[in-house]
Amino acid sequence: TVHLIGCYDALIDGISLLNNLKIRNGDGIDIDHSKKVRISDCFIESGDDCICLKNRREFEEYGACEDIVVTNCVMTSRSCAIKIGSENMDKIDNVVFSNCIIRKSNRGIGIQNRDEGTVSNIIFSNMMVE
Repeated sequence: TVHLIGCYDALIDGISLLNNLKIRNGDGIDIDHSKKVRISDCFIESGDDCICLKNRREFEEYGACEDIVVTNCVMTSRSCAIKIGSENMDKIDNVVFSNCIIRKSNRGIGIQNRDEGTVSNIIFSNMMVE
């Protein structure tokens, strides 16, 4: 639904994303090769990942995914509410998830670093997974 590619200093605040829970590959918010992104006070419902951090090969000119903050969000997913990686060809670094609620998700949090990129300095604080 929302795909940030090569963004710098982006803010997503107070939105509701209500995707069909039966549709695959319908991520809520993808953060792809972006820096200094803040997502706060959002409600996200998705049949796939609610929030996904990645570095896809076709956008490598934008550099790594760094300095991401997600706070005060409520997420429902039939897949991974919060997903880091699986399409990671660069660095994902300095990421904070705090004060979030994950409801009725197949997997609340997934870190899948199976490509050539790295994942480091990830903090989860005051999270509730129902």
